[in-house]
Amino acid sequence: LDQVKETLKEASSLWRQLGNIPMLADSLGGLCVAHVYAGEFDRAIALSEETFQISHSIGNVWGQSYSQWAVGEAFGELGEFSRAIKAMEECVHLGELAGFLAAQTYTRSKLAQVYADLGDLGTAIELVQVVQDLTEKHDYRVDTAVTMGVLAHLQVLNGELGEAQITIDKMKYDVFHESWAIFQLPVLFAEVELACCSGNYQHALRVTEDLLTRLRQYGMHLMIPEALYQQGSVLSGLGQDEAAGERFLEAQVVAESIGSRRTLWRILLALSRLEKDTEKAEQMLKDSRFIIEYILANIKEEHTNQREAFLEQDDVQAVINGG
Repeated sequence: LDQVKETLKEASSLWRQLGNIPMLADSLGGLCVAHVYAGEFDRAIALSEETFQISHSIGNVWGQSYSQWAVGEAFGELGEFSRAIKAMEECVHLGELAGFLAAQTYTRSKLAQVYADLGDLGTAIELVQVVQDLTEKHDYRVDTAVTMGVLAHLQVLNGELGEAQITIDKMKYDVFHESWAIFQLPVLFAEVELACCSGNYQHALRVTEDLLTRLRQYGMHLMIPEALYQQGSVLSGLGQDEAAGERFLEAQVVAESIGSRRTLWRILLALSRLEKDTEKAEQMLKDSRFIIEYILANIKEEHTNQREAFLEQDDVQAVINGG
């Protein structure tokens, strides 16, 4: 990602000098995506706004859609779920107008993940089904692994472990397995969840090691807190509480450094459950509760159903009720 950012910065400067506004917008849009993946959310949001304004000024609907292609993920990580939904829905709508298929598949799949985070699994599943229909209709396979990774995650949450295994196995033989390696990451996250639910913690540990190696190699700081949180949960499942605590602490440091409230409140809950000092554990729960209050304050009135679904989740209730 460091190479990506440097190259796109250079490209943007050249397009600006040449006065090629459509390609300037395209380069800035790509730079926005790179900063989202790198966990640099403020910079990504600024680039998204600039890309949108430039594209809007020349009537480039494709560019307007691309400006929102990944920035919704940044809002989601910041715990601002209504802003995430708005950005993603706008990306999809503009993508439909422009014939930009990746906006209709990738971003819609990420929108399904947002609804899953909020506990609204019904809406999430509906969105994934729409993406699957589009993929079949247009024979578009590039980001299929993203959709299938989200689907496997939803299947695990619904207790459909056999179906989740089939979904994950299918992606292991996907023709884009290596050429679009970043898009395979959601499948690995789902594979860890499934292995934990099946009690296969040793396999889950191996997958998290592979996942973290990939994320660090790519510079994908966006996903590292969740991967570390997963590994901490795996180690806890293996009865290695000390190692689990170390991993959760590492996850906390990374989450705080990039501002990932989406993952941080869960990390703090996990740490509180391992902490032997009662006062420290209570402070961790208090900090987790503060983040949940922020998330709730940023779920707007039009998403009242999702607000209620978020509140009903077991881990959220655990934080609210003191662990």
